[in-house]
Formats: sequence, structure tokens, C-alpha cells
Amino acid sequence: MVRDGANKALNRLAEYLMRRGAALRWIEPLAALALALPMLHTARVEAAERMHDTRQIASGWIAAHVPAGSTILLEHAGVDLLDGPWQFRFPLGTAGCVDARQALSGKVRYAEVEAKRASSPIVDIGHIDDALLATCRADYAVLSHYDRYRADPQYFGTQIARYEAIIRAGRLRTLIRPAPGKSSGPVVRIVELSRAGVAETGNQSRTK
Repeated sequence: MVRDGANKALNRLAEYLMRRGAALRWIEPLAALALALPMLHTARVEAAERMHDTRQIASGWIAAHVPAGSTILLEHAGVDLLDGPWQFRFPLGTAGCVDARQALSGKVRYAEVEAKRASSPIVDIGHIDDALLATCRADYAVLSHYDRYRADPQYFGTQIARYEAIIRAGRLRTLIRPAPGKSSGPVVRIVELSRAGVAETGNQSRTK
């Protein structure tokens, strides 16, 4: 559609220049410019989206609102948060939730991570066994996989129930959605949890 619009604009420009008696030597560079402008705009929009990822926006929210010393459950590699004054938990399959600084700084070996993922393509709170939820206790949870499961409820009912139990037991503090032309990435929910944290949601997700 962008290209069609550029072609129409180019045709109108050529007709105008011919009516004005413009030299033909100007037609080619002006045509190149007319075709390049939509592509430059598209590239600029895509660059802006890459620079404003929803997970980065979530990190900014955490820096502004989460008290120092809080424990945060992260579902993505929040490397930009590791130097902050918080403790982090990261879901890792059969290991439950682990210290995110160790997992993301290389102190946990890749082979060990692969083994504990238990062949799951992703690691998230939806795949942690109920018996290990106590390892995921946190003051806040940054959920970045929930909406992926919601898009396909036929196959991910168990995972959806887990997330809904967490959100129901806590307080949704902010919802960050990607905005075309402004930001990209997954939908991110930041939930403030009770003292029992994620651990209290196991029974709820099983009985839903």
C-alpha cells in the first residue's frame, strides 16, 4: 500500500513537472526521492519500536516504583535491572525459581540450564511445578508470557489458570502493551504480590 501511494504521488509529480516544462534530468532524482521517503519512514518507525521494547518500559517502571530490597520474579532476561537494589527470581523448569543474577551472569552453566528446562522451549512461571512454587516467592511478578498463552487457550489451559491465579491473588500495578510505531515486545503485566507471593497460587490454579 505504501508503494502504491508512492507510485501515484510520483505520477502526479511527473505530470506536474512536464506541464511546467521541467528538464527531464530532474525526473529521475525526484523519482528516487519519492520512492525512498516511505521506506525511510518505515525504517524510522521500526527503529523506534526496537528502542522502546515493552520489557525495557517495565524496567523503567520498576526503577520508579518498586522499593529497594524487594524481591522480583522476572520471566524475561532483565539484564538492565541486575545492578539495581532488588533481589530477583527467575523460573527455570525443574529447578523451580532460581537467583536471576546467577542465571543471567553466567554462574549457572548453559548445560545446566538446558537440563533444568526439561525440554520446554521457554521458561516461565506457567511451567513451574506446584510443588516448587515456594521457590518463586516474591513481592512483585513481571509477567511477559501470559498473553501468549491466552491467545491459544485450547492448548494452554493449565498455564493460563496459573497466571490468572497469580493476578487474582495480587494487585495489578501496571499493564504495558506494545503500540505500533512507538514500542514493540510482549504484553507485560507487573503484579504486586502478597507476602506469600506466587506460592499461594498453586492450589487456586489446580481448583479453578
